[in-house]
Amino acid sequence: MPWPSELPSSDGVGGFWDSFWSILWWTLWIFVMESFFVMVVRILWDVFSDDSLGGWGKFLWTVFIIFLPIIGSLVYLIVRGPSMGQRSIERAAASRAADVDYVPGLLDEAARG
Repeated sequence: MPWPSELPSSDGVGGFWDSFWSILWWTLWIFVMESFFVMVVRILWDVFSDDSLGGWGKFLWTVFIIFLPIIGSLVYLIVRGPSMGQRSIERAAASRAADVDYVPGLLDEAARG
């Protein structure tokens, strides 16, 4: 990707702010990179929160994702993507059940106090 100062402009002078399309292109790349970093963090979060994966498995996935982030992320999503979603659903259900159990106790305590 060219630097903003190297992008052509409509008046021929050059410069990043001279062309709407160069600003739009730059904004698109920033969005793509931010989305990729969020995806990598989410994958690493899933690696370390998975109880079925052993220590060496966590280590190897982490090294793979850190040193080859694009390939590692794609391979992880292909191999463990469906189970990643299932684990997320199970954690959300467990959190919801804990909330449902906890709230009535709070209401009883508030009614007494």
